[in-house]
Amino acid sequence: MKAIKLFFILFIATLAVSSCHKEEPTPTDTVINSVNDLVVPADFKWNTTQTISVSVNLPVSGDIQPLILTNREGTVKYFRGYPENDSRTVNTKITIPTYVNEVRLTYSGVTGPNMVLVSNGTLTYDLNNTTKSVISHDECDLSGFKTFSKGGWGTEASGNNPGSLRDQHFDQVYPGNFVVGDPAHYKITFSGSVNVENYLPGGGGPA
Repeated sequence: MKAIKLFFILFIATLAVSSCHKEEPTPTDTVINSVNDLVVPADFKWNTTQTISVSVNLPVSGDIQPLILTNREGTVKYFRGYPENDSRTVNTKITIPTYVNEVRLTYSGVTGPNMVLVSNGTLTYDLNNTTKSVISHDECDLSGFKTFSKGGWGTEASGNNPGSLRDQHFDQVYPGNFVVGDPAHYKITFSGSVNVENYLPGGGGPA
């Protein structure tokens, strides 16, 4: 009788242990040990850059100024130039990184900068939609001008500080590069607002 009880106790204990044990799922992912083990789809594109067609209508009035195309931050310049054959349309091609899906347009005399999406390898835009109104020189009020210290111009943009003013209007004030000095001898070139922020305040003796 004791033997039968002992048998049932061992049987129930075995069932309890086996019911708690779960089988680990068999991994289905292939282990990659080297580049040779990679399977790349035939249509995968390895390009790190893309060449896009650009067509930008410049304002119909005023002197023709250079059109500047950069990344969103204005730190990388993709194009700076004029239309051909005295037209008012810039048609060109630029090469940009594949991850870039928008380009910043800057042109003197228009509000902006304008961010334009790249679609199917093309970028088209009409700057006549963002042209600023122009007032005559007789109506200018010089009392509104301000100046700031080198430290002020070198601040990181925040709120309404000088750094914000610099970032907002740099490309309008300097549609090309901002060059200080004598190009034939010594000069320093600022291609964007971020260059001014990084440089100022400048110290040291004359050079």
